[in-house]
Amino acid sequence: MHRQARADYVRDIARLRDIAAEAGASIASVRDDADMRSNAAIVPYTAKNGDSWIARTAAVGTQDDDANGTDAVADESTIATTCDDGRIILDNGLLRAIIAPDGTVRSLIDLDNGHELVPDGSGIGHYELLRDEPYEWDAWDIQRDAFLSAEGIDDSHVERVTETKRGGATVHVSSTTDGVSIDACITLRAKSKSLEFRTKVDWRASERFLKVDIPMAIQADRAQYECQYGMVERPIQKNTRSDEAKYESCTHRFVRVADAGYAAAVVNASTYGSDVSPIHRNTASGPVRGTMIRLSLLSSPLYPDPNTDKGVHEFAWNVVADASMPAVLDEANRLNAAVLPAMPAFDPLAQLNPVDGVMVLDWVKLADDGSGDLILRVYEAVGGEAHARLAVNAALGKATVRECSIMEDARLDAELPAAFADGDPSVARTAQGAMLSLHPFQLATLRVSCGSDGGNTDGNESGSLR
Repeated sequence: MHRQARADYVRDIARLRDIAAEAGASIASVRDDADMRSNAAIVPYTAKNGDSWIARTAAVGTQDDDANGTDAVADESTIATTCDDGRIILDNGLLRAIIAPDGTVRSLIDLDNGHELVPDGSGIGHYELLRDEPYEWDAWDIQRDAFLSAEGIDDSHVERVTETKRGGATVHVSSTTDGVSIDACITLRAKSKSLEFRTKVDWRASERFLKVDIPMAIQADRAQYECQYGMVERPIQKNTRSDEAKYESCTHRFVRVADAGYAAAVVNASTYGSDVSPIHRNTASGPVRGTMIRLSLLSSPLYPDPNTDKGVHEFAWNVVADASMPAVLDEANRLNAAVLPAMPAFDPLAQLNPVDGVMVLDWVKLADDGSGDLILRVYEAVGGEAHARLAVNAALGKATVRECSIMEDARLDAELPAAFADGDPSVARTAQGAMLSLHPFQLATLRVSCGSDGGNTDGNESGSLR
């Protein structure tokens, strides 16, 4: 089954890339004046108004940065300094990271407000191996006792420091132990408030569970985890049996911790699991308080496949400082956007102009019924009220919009709130400038219908987008 699944994934991903290339070629054929973006990404949400759903150059590995594709000027570059004691300091004017000779980040300071993100005596990027021997369901369960068996991978060192193309700097770190070889890149880009980690793991271990430590100098009682179209909260301090049972949580694209005055987050590219626990210890210089986040990277069960996951894997995660929810969603969307070899720059078919709150346009697709209508999926992302105006491409200037069900038909649940500010979801209204109003975590599906002369983008008389 594992081999069959891998073959299916390879086939499907290759086909998706072909479809994207065909779409790009179609756009280029009618927009021969459009600029071509290499290593292009289309991001559904950005904190900067107007940047969503456009093709822009993506950050790729350690070789490229600055996702809008513009070159960073010299005085905005990241400065990398190697100290006499082997420490490396990365500073871009917004963040300052101090990396020890063993490759762990011993200090990460938000320079805007002087906030230190790493608790005293801790280090971001320290890898741990836990026993992976559950009582049953070998490939699925995580035994609570495994968390008491963590052993750090201490054979770790900085190999070199390099510069990225647009003003960033990368520290290359190597860590090894029996059956595990890890090559990590820690990157601070110009003008960024995120410290990026890219890791390649050659995994040959058996009955072991790999995690990476990300301690935060934030004393919080609950952690926020993204789930699809919403968030869940889990206790950090375990006070009840129910709390204790929540020792490992599905993380989706990010986990965020916050106290009364500051927030930080760890955004990941689909690692999906983590555990969060309080840091309470006393040192000679005083008490140390904070929160330990540990991303779950790999496990190696023996049943049903004794070779499960053995081989080379790549992971990516970013530590986001001053993590407002728009900033976290921006980083999560950017990190998880598919990178295409080339795509012409184009005007998006639809965008949202925010009025207040956080509303995300997550899908833009053709209707399944072949009508040529455009289907938009929007949702409120942070648990508050959100208002935004719909903006559509000039070619859709005469299009109308109405709310439909998640299955794209006209049947709406009367008990669910309407997506339009005037409260009547059944009436079609002019799409351009339509006012949307969503309640906390509300999800809505919109159908944009093109008139006979508005929305005619390909010269046919029906005006559809087919």
